[in-house]
Amino acid sequence: MLSSIIPNFDNELKSIEEIANKGIVIAWNTGYSGAEYLLSTYSEKWKEEYHSKSLQFVDPTVWWAIRNTGQCRWSETGYIDISRVFKKARRYDINYGAIFSRLKNGKKSILSVSRHDRELTDNEIMLLTAQWDRMTNALIANANLSTGELEVLKMLRDGYNYPEISYALEVSVSGIKKRVAKSMHKLNAKTPTHAVSIAIVRSYLNDG
Repeated sequence: MLSSIIPNFDNELKSIEEIANKGIVIAWNTGYSGAEYLLSTYSEKWKEEYHSKSLQFVDPTVWWAIRNTGQCRWSETGYIDISRVFKKARRYDINYGAIFSRLKNGKKSILSVSRHDRELTDNEIMLLTAQWDRMTNALIANANLSTGELEVLKMLRDGYNYPEISYALEVSVSGIKKRVAKSMHKLNAKTPTHAVSIAIVRSYLNDG
């Protein structure tokens, strides 16, 4: 999914993993209902323990990311690890890391990276900061949807059918269908309704 809105996503991911030699987590477009997209490269055993014990609710790095925008080493969040999340992680050789939090369209996108051998250097954090900014800025580019495609998605959202949209926009029905098909491709949507839902979640259809 992320490859549909982030140019060269696979290469971006490989670049991050060159620094994060023990694992990464990407929580994309996170709101009250959770993340629109979640990627974790950690071991299945650690992921199972983390989620089965709901450690995300007591993880100091998650608390920091929710309450702040920026970047921070895990060791510098300032939150007390009362549930010993870091100690549990060390059993899987996850010893050091950094968190990167960005707010786009009213939702947080979070990158967490880890190493087994040492703290991330200032230069590595600077590189990842620039990279995460580049990746999250893709969110506000409306997935390269054209003005015409956005118009059609807005009218579908508002309950209009194809003939009604065709009449209002003075575009043939086949032209409207082509716009919908292009929107679906750009958003990696399975149906027109799915495309509208994705666009709403990402705040692409906000008026004004």
